[in-house]
Amino acid sequence: VAAHDYIDNLYRQRGLASRLRETPLFSKLDPDVLALITESAVFESHGHFDWTHRFQRERSGGDDTGEVIGSEPLIFEQGHYLEGLLLIHSGFARVSEKFDQGERTIGYLAKDDVFGLSEIIETRGGSGNRKARHNLRAIGYVDTVRIPTHIIEEHVLDHLPENKRTSRKLGVASKRSDAEAFVDTKGLPQSTLDFLVDHRFINGTKAMVINTDRCINCDDCVRACASTHDGNPRFIRHGRSHLNLMVANACMHCVDAVCLIGCPTGAIHRELDTGNVVIDDTTCVGCQTCANSCPYDNIRMVEIRDTGGAFLKDPDGEQLLRATKCDLCAGQLGGPACQRACPHDALLRVDIRDTDTLTRWLDLPN
Repeated sequence: VAAHDYIDNLYRQRGLASRLRETPLFSKLDPDVLALITESAVFESHGHFDWTHRFQRERSGGDDTGEVIGSEPLIFEQGHYLEGLLLIHSGFARVSEKFDQGERTIGYLAKDDVFGLSEIIETRGGSGNRKARHNLRAIGYVDTVRIPTHIIEEHVLDHLPENKRTSRKLGVASKRSDAEAFVDTKGLPQSTLDFLVDHRFINGTKAMVINTDRCINCDDCVRACASTHDGNPRFIRHGRSHLNLMVANACMHCVDAVCLIGCPTGAIHRELDTGNVVIDDTTCVGCQTCANSCPYDNIRMVEIRDTGGAFLKDPDGEQLLRATKCDLCAGQLGGPACQRACPHDALLRVDIRDTDTLTRWLDLPN
């Protein structure tokens, strides 16, 4: 307990204030107000830290959205009183609402998004019942920062832009108010939104998506990848599908890249300039930690060959392995060879949060 309190206080002093200054909602506050927030904030964790292994077991089962939502830990329940604003510190959370006998997804929250702002605006000064309009559930593992309502009312609301200071309830089609800040999913059909959230593809910043209405199975993308990587393609042209959208088995360069955890040599790492997740072949020892950690099975172990093409073996005669995955054709001026090689514009590398680009490219129905 003493160690936990020490780390908690140390983070308040050195980390939380800096983090708040980087968050749009708090970026323009005075240092004294930031200090007040850091002193009163409550850190909370939700979900399971080892969510990747649970997820791998779950995704081998059915795709029923109701079952997926029901298995996600509830952070806050619709209709319950809000004691404060929730800031997502890391991870993802599903925003849903009660519908018929179950729930339906409204959107999701990512790092720096907040939950409860609209309700606090509507009931400022004690008018009305401050009850949450939506459920909030942990997608995997989520760290949150809870900030007391009175501090938000007294020190934050007046610093909001004019168009954010009032909250109006909108119809179901809009699914959000002006003040709400969850990721904009406007234009996505309900079933597509469920598909992306249920399978946690929202984690991807450069996911490989294929428009199956355009793809003719020519495999030009696979051959282009192989020719760029010494004859070994870095992805498999198949994956989970919904409507005309398929998310291929290729590294998505995740926001929450759990494959980085546990590498004994630091061979797998995130590049500071691009944000891409890459593997340094010279320091990879083939321990398979990253491959076992990837929730999407997008990292594979391949045999190492010498310059003559023969397999390398250890003293016990076992073939030496090395982790391999999509590197977005690092060093290629034209970008990913797979996308450039597709003759029908059927393949796209996209940040899943860029729903405008995704819906236009897929020509999804509203």
